[in-house]
Amino acid sequence: MLGQPTQPGDGTGGVLLVGPLPEPPLTGGVEIGVSMLLRSPTARRHRMQLFNTARRRDPSRPLWERLTYQLRKFVDFVGALRRQKPDTVHVKASWGGVNFAQSIGYCMLARLFGRRVLVQLHGGSFDTWYCNAGRPAKTAIRIGLSSASEIVVLSEYWRAMVRELLPSRPVHVVPNGVELENAVPPRSRGGELRILTIGTVCQRKGHFDIVRAAARVKDLPVRFVFGGPDENIESAQALRSLIAALGTASNIEFLGPVGSDEKWKQLAEADIYLLPSHGENMPNAILEAMATGLPIVLSRAGAMPEMLVDGESGVFVDAGDSDAISAAVRRLARSRELRRALAAGAHARVQARYAFGRIAERFDALYEGAYDEARFESAVALDHDEVGALAGRPS
Repeated sequence: MLGQPTQPGDGTGGVLLVGPLPEPPLTGGVEIGVSMLLRSPTARRHRMQLFNTARRRDPSRPLWERLTYQLRKFVDFVGALRRQKPDTVHVKASWGGVNFAQSIGYCMLARLFGRRVLVQLHGGSFDTWYCNAGRPAKTAIRIGLSSASEIVVLSEYWRAMVRELLPSRPVHVVPNGVELENAVPPRSRGGELRILTIGTVCQRKGHFDIVRAAARVKDLPVRFVFGGPDENIESAQALRSLIAALGTASNIEFLGPVGSDEKWKQLAEADIYLLPSHGENMPNAILEAMATGLPIVLSRAGAMPEMLVDGESGVFVDAGDSDAISAAVRRLARSRELRRALAAGAHARVQARYAFGRIAERFDALYEGAYDEARFESAVALDHDEVGALAGRPS
């Protein structure tokens, strides 16, 4: 049942993981991460239990029903704390007023019970959300974050921001990971090149910029494929109006929401992965494209400049620059060798840095209170020669 703790282990102590795990198919990055962690040896070693925060979204519910629901969730959470008596509570927190407030509520309750609390920050617009907040809201955000014993972020980009807000609070970097065994090698085929983007179809992910870029490469045999739900009705209508105005309907395909199996199938059928996003944390979609072995065109949002190296394992463009996007697509479409080289570099990098087994080892150390970040970084540090060797190509 949603909201009830589930566990790979039993008994008291261990780790209580607070995060969403809805019914399949899983589509969000946070829920995919929760699922991977629960299935890992780390969960068994630390007797991990899940307090499931997944909820069915229903904007039509009146405010009093939402407040009553959340109050019941807090009561259930207190019950979980009393039953399990965890050594560590690991809270997955996302940006946004309601989501963030709920996460901080769990954090404060756990601290009242004397638990060690790790708050892990997710969501690609936390920085924008915070900067646009008023002074009282910023103060509340800082107070909420300071209730955590330690904070976990996905990249150096986000650590720098959090340290500005809370200089005295320990901030650890544990990146997202990907289960490499799920990846299906791309299928070699000729003809039209498929350029794939997976994620909520919206302005922030760069879909409007992609449509404008598509209008500039009508002479090329390429098809832009969007996998994911529309953000809302207004955004969907605006995007389709833009497509009609630019005359790009014939080379843009909408798949709608894609589950796990369909996602890996689409990645295997793609020739190029494209994510010119305006705001990101550390997108799982990029890791999955790397694991598949695709050449990737991406923006410099969030952690993405830390994930790939421009010209070696990816091609970077400025967010909002449809001319740069079309130029990158044109360059890759004309050079099979460049596509192969970039794909090899990306695949080597994901193997060395982001295989989920390596990430689970970081959580092991974090839960044990013995996290030595320098040790993990030195283990995955790759110079140019090592990347070339892993990729099976000359350096």
